[in-house]
Parts: sequence; C-alpha cells; structure tokens
Amino acid sequence: MTLPARTHRLDEARAKAREFIEVMVCGEVFPLAMIGGSIRREKARVHDIEIICRAHGYKLEMMIRGLGAQKRLAFRYPLKNGPRYKALAFDGIPLDLFIVLPDRQWGPMVVIRTGPADANKKLFAPAHKWGMLPPGMEQRDGALHYGGAELDTPEESDVFRALGLPYIEPRDRSEATYKRLQDLGNATWKLRYPDQEVRVQQGMFGSE
Repeated sequence: MTLPARTHRLDEARAKAREFIEVMVCGEVFPLAMIGGSIRREKARVHDIEIICRAHGYKLEMMIRGLGAQKRLAFRYPLKNGPRYKALAFDGIPLDLFIVLPDRQWGPMVVIRTGPADANKKLFAPAHKWGMLPPGMEQRDGALHYGGAELDTPEESDVFRALGLPYIEPRDRSEATYKRLQDLGNATWKLRYPDQEVRVQQGMFGSE
C-alpha cells in the first residue's frame, strides 16, 4: 500500500494509536506497548503513528493477517516487515511498529523512538563531540554501556539518570533543550556522574 503524504490532527492520530494498542492487547499480542514519536511529543500535526512494544511474534503475525483480511491493516510500500520494525497502515494512517526484542532494553528504546531525531543525536553523542554522554559511556545495541558493563535502564527515567540529567518530558525534548542543559565551560560530567551509583546487570559501581 502506498499512502499519500499528509498530516493528521494530534487527537485523531492519538485516538487511532490507542485503538490499535487496545486491539493488540485484547488479542494478547502486546504484553507491553506505548505510543511514541510526534504523538507522544504532542505535536499539533503528525505524519504517522509510532508504537513501541514488546510482542508475541506468532500472535502478532496472526493479528496482522486477521486485520488485513478486514481491510484495517496493511503493509506500506516499500515492504518493511522485519522482526524489529514493521511499516504498516492502520485504517489508512501510516503506523510504524517498533518491536523491542529481549536483546534490547526498554528505557533507551523508548527514548530513541520518542525522538526527535536531532535531539537523539545530541543526547547520545559522546562528550568530546559536544554530546550529552558522559566520558566512558556509549549507546549501542539499544543499551547504555559504561566501563565495559551494560547499564540496567528499564525505564526512561533510568536513562536520564545515567546521563546525569533530570527527566525531560517528551514535549520538551529537543536539541535546543539539551544544549541549554549542557555546561560546556565546566567539567560537568566529571563532577556529577561518578558520584552517582548506577545499577548494572552484573553488580553495582559508583564513586570509590
């Protein structure tokens, strides 16, 4: 299915996103799901629906077939039907489905899929490239890593805490917001990050 490029009102897109999640939850497809993207950031007009979820794979495929037979759900062109991402259309509205598999952590994936893209580039760039990651930390494979260990960040708030930042509401996330928080004239990361104790999957570490 090829859809014309158009925008949708926030309330219309949000209602349709909630309906999609409800259908999937009632079908026991999604044990966990939420709305991401521009809807979550409360933009007045949005181009598509973005859903972040954990899903039962075989049930998801069955539901896609069932809703497809009802002419409610279809794949968009070009076809993208991978295990982590599916480009769909639900009742004629583009829907991007981002599936968080067990090898990815929920917190970072939600931050990434909430966006926007330019803010994410700033947030997850290393400090020496004027990004917000503390020295020694990197974001890869859907998780934060520090000192050779993968940080346990099951929630968005854990991601911001690991970065030494206050929680930023989705509607306020932007490159400009992160720039305002960043004090490039001082060694802010050296001052605040080592004093925090962060739980990692194999134990605890903090200041010595």
